[in-house]
Amino acid sequence: MLEQAQGAFQRVAGKAQDALGEVTGDKGMQADGKVSEAQGAVQQSYGQALDEIRELAVKHPLGLVGGIAAAGFVLGMICARR
Repeated sequence: MLEQAQGAFQRVAGKAQDALGEVTGDKGMQADGKVSEAQGAVQQSYGQALDEIRELAVKHPLGLVGGIAAAGFVLGMICARR
């Protein structure tokens, strides 16, 4: 939840910085604002993914453990072939 809130705040701050850069004609500030906005969007998506994984772990703990075990097994098989 915290990651999502931080990402949303960063997106809004980036939009504001972009708008201020556009008004003042400062292309560097505009670019920094667009970068901050994009970073905020990524952080917000990351937070959503974390929240979904947490919910899944609470609702279906054995399924999550089984999925992790299966992924580890497949990774082990891939590494063993090299």
